[in-house]
Amino acid sequence: MEQFSDFFGCSFNLDQFLNTKIGFIYFEQFLREKESEFLLNFIQETEHYSLTFDSVERAIIAGQIIEKYFGLKCPISIPLHTKQEIHQKYEKRLFPFTLFTDATNEIKNVLSSIYVDQFFRSNLIESFKKDLNNLKYGKKPRGPITNRTKLFEQLRKSESEFLGMLIQLQRNLFQPLQKKSIEDKIFSNLDAKIISMNIPQLINFHQTFLSSLIELSRTFNYETSIGKIFLNYENKFNQTYNEYFIKCPVSIAIIENIFNTKSTANYLKKNFQINKDDLIKKLKIPLVRLENIKNLLMKLINNTNQEHLDYNKLILAEHLIKNLLSRTERDPTTKYNIDSTISYLVRQNPPSFICKGSVINYQRDPKNVGAEVLLLLFPGILCWCFHQHLKNENKFTLIKAIDIKGIYIIEDTGKYSKNDNVLRIISPETEIIIEIKEKIKFLHLFDESLKKLNLSLNHLKTKIRKCEYNFQNKIKYIGEISEGKASGKGKMIYPNGTTFVGNFEYNLKKGKGTLHYCTGDKITSNWINNYPKGVSTIEYADGSKYYGPLLNGMRTSKGQITTLKGALFRGNFQKDKINGKGFIVYPSGTQYTGEFVNGKKDGFGILEKSDGKIYFGNWSNDQMVGIGKMVYPNGNIYVGDWKRGLRDGKGTFTSVNTRYRGSWRNNLKYGEGTEWYGLNKVYVGHFLEGMRWGNGKYISGCYQYEGLWNNNLPNGYGTLKRYRRKIDITPIIQKHLLQINNKNSKDENYEFNSNNILVEKIVGSWKDGFPHGNIKIEIPKKIRYEGWMINGKKTGKGIVKLINGSTISSEWKSDFFSKESEILMELSNNKKEKKRIKFKVGEKLSFQEQKKFFFDDEIEIFGEKIKEDPKLWVLPSSELTFYNFWM
Repeated sequence: MEQFSDFFGCSFNLDQFLNTKIGFIYFEQFLREKESEFLLNFIQETEHYSLTFDSVERAIIAGQIIEKYFGLKCPISIPLHTKQEIHQKYEKRLFPFTLFTDATNEIKNVLSSIYVDQFFRSNLIESFKKDLNNLKYGKKPRGPITNRTKLFEQLRKSESEFLGMLIQLQRNLFQPLQKKSIEDKIFSNLDAKIISMNIPQLINFHQTFLSSLIELSRTFNYETSIGKIFLNYENKFNQTYNEYFIKCPVSIAIIENIFNTKSTANYLKKNFQINKDDLIKKLKIPLVRLENIKNLLMKLINNTNQEHLDYNKLILAEHLIKNLLSRTERDPTTKYNIDSTISYLVRQNPPSFICKGSVINYQRDPKNVGAEVLLLLFPGILCWCFHQHLKNENKFTLIKAIDIKGIYIIEDTGKYSKNDNVLRIISPETEIIIEIKEKIKFLHLFDESLKKLNLSLNHLKTKIRKCEYNFQNKIKYIGEISEGKASGKGKMIYPNGTTFVGNFEYNLKKGKGTLHYCTGDKITSNWINNYPKGVSTIEYADGSKYYGPLLNGMRTSKGQITTLKGALFRGNFQKDKINGKGFIVYPSGTQYTGEFVNGKKDGFGILEKSDGKIYFGNWSNDQMVGIGKMVYPNGNIYVGDWKRGLRDGKGTFTSVNTRYRGSWRNNLKYGEGTEWYGLNKVYVGHFLEGMRWGNGKYISGCYQYEGLWNNNLPNGYGTLKRYRRKIDITPIIQKHLLQINNKNSKDENYEFNSNNILVEKIVGSWKDGFPHGNIKIEIPKKIRYEGWMINGKKTGKGIVKLINGSTISSEWKSDFFSKESEILMELSNNKKEKKRIKFKVGEKLSFQEQKKFFFDDEIEIFGEKIKEDPKLWVLPSSELTFYNFWM
């Protein structure tokens, strides 16, 4: 690939550039910048998506990149003779997709690429599908990118650009410093260390911060909190930039001094492309970056609804950055004094100050003989300098300059040291033990400098003083101080708005006090070494309260929680969470007594609900799990397995009229089971979603159905049997059966139960509880029907066979046969002679001849009794129906 420029504001070889981490981040940001344009820039006349660029060269380069790394063909990248031809043919467009199928295929290719991150896929794929459908009907697409999304992407893009600048700064600044020849001629080791500042720490911090932003972008949606990520890095922001603020002005002063030598400046510029103004400008890049972040956060706040969960967090994040920036704006007089002092120290002759007696010998450098660190006193300022005794000159290099307008207190160390020339300079954060050459003179000069600042020395004795102090980490203390430490009654205000009011001892909370969190929570306790301990009260922002012991700031042992809505908990705590046995009363009146793990019901417990339900059994993760028993208000009882708070597994359910034992799933009968109804009804078989479904057997008194079920009713092939006790086998019937078979046994065509009672049967297909289809009905005394039935009624062709050998063959309609039906009777005698008589319904028929062969008793046919010697017999049309006993 060719070299290119002005694409990302720099010039690199494309392959080498994209193979570096920072290069790929730049390229990713470029795609991010263009992704919404890819969706929105639709030209209706030519029906294609496109990307536009500031110049044709950038369009060609982008096409080459995407063609190489995405495998997509981009006609814009085809070499043409002139720029004018490119403009005329393609109008600076990239990705010309023909609707409808071409666009879909190309989008799938892009979305399936490993180089397109999760944010692009998850948030835009649905929008692409909708927009393609809109385009199909001539509608323009609607962009899915909100202002919050755009601003977040702008934040992420600017963060990656800033990181690239820091890396370039590190290369341009540190590499020359590491050259031995340059170091010997221009920089001392200490100079190099000071100029380096904490740029490596800034790079490490912003690499971590950028990684978090990239990770957040992959799941970014409307609910995502942007401010939260700043608050997570609050301490890192303060720590990294506080060090930068201290070192930056000193580094700039040293650089200005070095570049004042013309030969040195020319050498650095020629060999290492180092220019003083450019270098100082780049050293101030972090300040510009903070200002940029602050502006972006303000825009995000303006584009976020006040009801949004992120609104308050964005305000806190903006305060964090604003407080960092305010360090450069605080006390401009002091800043001027410090800068003036630095400038004077590096350009003038420091011994003139030494002659005034304001120099303190702080410590000697054991590695460099003749080198020492000096403490120089100026009005309102203490400066540490590294002093080297060289052959021809005394070289001074500034190490640190601090503003003593704050609470820096000088204490006499007579009680700590036998050396009378030792003093202690202390504040709530620092403690410096120094050895002075002229103690009395130094104290006088120090006192004079304080008077110029309208302060007083407050003598040298240690005593309690009331004051106000701002720590470097933005914590503010108002109250009593002893020996330079917060001791006694006071108030500590943290950057996030949290405050503590109570007793302190050597900067630590100790004794009675109340901690007010910025979230609205409040802890009142006895404090030891910054932690609440013993019986305490915690008032939460939602109005709930905890009363009980605390250990190292965490709830422990037995305690009590109450809420505004009336809920109450009493029980054990461990590691700040409810653990062990406890008792809860909910506002609704529901009560739970049992075991807890990490604030959730876990183990054995009893739940008494306000609606009267009572559960005894096992719990896991706040749900009924395992073996348990539920007693319902109406007296129903379930004993068995539970899962996710529902009946699931093996169990028995007992109600007033029914009892079920078998399998359950999702609170419903499911699988194999047995259900009893009253005293003499039972179903054994398969259930589905609480209903009889599948193979099963139903028994109700003298009735029994076995076959397929669906929706609680027989459906499919099955057999219904009825055992009729009133048609018991009489001696006459038994005699007749023996005559038929000529055997001393029962007729094989008959089915008997264990009590020798004949069985009535309906065999065939069923639908919604009724015989439906080809049916066979057998009733006692060998009365039989074979034929079609629809919805339980004989319909169509069918034959009725009677025990006396008669048959009725007819076209049936709704259980009635026509008068044209034929009756065929077979008469037989003891000699096994048979006589067939055929007649139609309604004809006269004498029974005199058959009486001697058959019944001396009454016979019941189709539910009607026929006397033994009728003169006229018309076969009744009613039928014995017993297939609806389960309804």
